[in-house]
Amino acid sequence: FFMRDLPLDSDLKIAIYSLVAENDDDRHIFEALLGLYDSTNDAREKERIQVAMGCFKREDTIKKVIDFSLSERVRKQDWFRIMVILGMNPEARLIAWKFLKENWDDFKKKYEGNLTLLVRTLEGVTSSFVDEENIADIKKFFKAYPLKEAERTMKQVIETIETNIKWHNRSLDEIKNWLANR
Repeated sequence: FFMRDLPLDSDLKIAIYSLVAENDDDRHIFEALLGLYDSTNDAREKERIQVAMGCFKREDTIKKVIDFSLSERVRKQDWFRIMVILGMNPEARLIAWKFLKENWDDFKKKYEGNLTLLVRTLEGVTSSFVDEENIADIKKFFKAYPLKEAERTMKQVIETIETNIKWHNRSLDEIKNWLANR
């Protein structure tokens, strides 16, 4: 549908774009979404496409999405949206987190004076983790790079991940059994 100019209901576009990106198996969907992004001046359409870009599953495409999010094509204040969606994507979460950590000092400088977006990005990328290894890494990072403006958020992120871990450990086998018997 990306190539055929078929009209899509605007209420369905985000779901369709996201599902197509999530199930991309021919490596052309990223380029098609970029084409759509570049061909529109509609801010809402650009937001829909940004959200869909966070749904890719392949590492090479996820890295392209991160590069895209930092390009001149994306407004500085919209970068966080893509990163937060990547943080919610189980296949992209760790890649986004590693990227954020590795480039933390650059982002701090870039968003100096408006750390709200950086704090929202940090929260969005990290708060969906469900394992001990990553919570330990996140705690270590928060300790090494304290951010006064984000103290409360950092504490909430840790609490959220701890809750996620407890729920995951308590419920995963039960859910697997329930699904297996359906």
